[in-house]
Amino acid sequence: MRKTERHRLILSALNERQFVGVEEVAAKLETSQVTIRRDLAELASAGSLIRVHGGAELASGERHVLVGRSFERNVDRNIDAKKRIAAEAATMCNDGEVIIVDGGTTTYQMSPHLVGRGMQVLTNSLHIVQSMIADPATRLVVPGGEVFPEQNIVLSTTGDDGLANFRAGTMFIGAEALRTDGLRQSDSLLVHSEKRLLSLAERLIVLVDATKFKAQAGILLCPLSRIHTVITDRSVEPAMREALQQAGTRLVVAK
Repeated sequence: MRKTERHRLILSALNERQFVGVEEVAAKLETSQVTIRRDLAELASAGSLIRVHGGAELASGERHVLVGRSFERNVDRNIDAKKRIAAEAATMCNDGEVIIVDGGTTTYQMSPHLVGRGMQVLTNSLHIVQSMIADPATRLVVPGGEVFPEQNIVLSTTGDDGLANFRAGTMFIGAEALRTDGLRQSDSLLVHSEKRLLSLAERLIVLVDATKFKAQAGILLCPLSRIHTVITDRSVEPAMREALQQAGTRLVVAK
C-alpha cells in the first residue's frame, strides 16, 4: 500500500474515533508497526495529528468520546447476572491482596464484596472509588490520566499514568465481547489503557454474562491464553467451551 493511501486511511480513522493505536492500525493496514510509527511522525510534523503514547489523536483538540453504551445506560442491564458474577469474582481475592479492578458495570458490582478486607485496589473507575472511599481498610490507587464521563473512568492518553512500579496479583475486567479468539473491546483508547493495566498483573480474571459470548467488538485486547479464569452466569456453547479448554482457561459458572 502506498504511503499516501496509508496516511488517508489513518486520518479517516482519526476523524471517526479521535484516537488510533499503532498496533491496531498496523494490523488493519497489514503493515509493520515501524512503518505506522513513521507515518504518524510525518503526519504529526505536518500538523495533521498529535502523537501520544501508543498512537495518535486528532490535532483539533476535540475530546475523544468512548465507543459503546454509557455506564448509566448499561449498569442495570442483566443486573442479577452481574451481581452473581461479581460475588463469585470476589471469592477469588485474598484479604490484604493487591488487585486491579478495571472499570465496568459488572466489575463495579464487586465493590461491596471487597470492603473491609484490607486490600489495595487499583482502579480506573471513579464509580468504584466512590463506592469504596469511605472504607478505612481499603487503600485505593487511581492511575493518572483524563476522566472520560461516558464511563466515568480515568484513561491515560500520554502513557504517564504514574504506575511504573505498581504490580498486582490479579486483574478483574469485563468485556464487550468474549469470542473464541479472545477478549474484545470496541474503543481503541480503552484497549490501549487496558493493555497497560494488564501488563501490571500476573493473572487475568474476566467477568462476562452469557450475552457477551455472542456480542461483536472490533479490537482484540488479549487472546484466551492470557486469561486465567472466565466467570459467567450460565453454561457456554460447546465451541466456546472447547476454545477455553484448549487455551488452558478456567471456566466458572456463578450460582
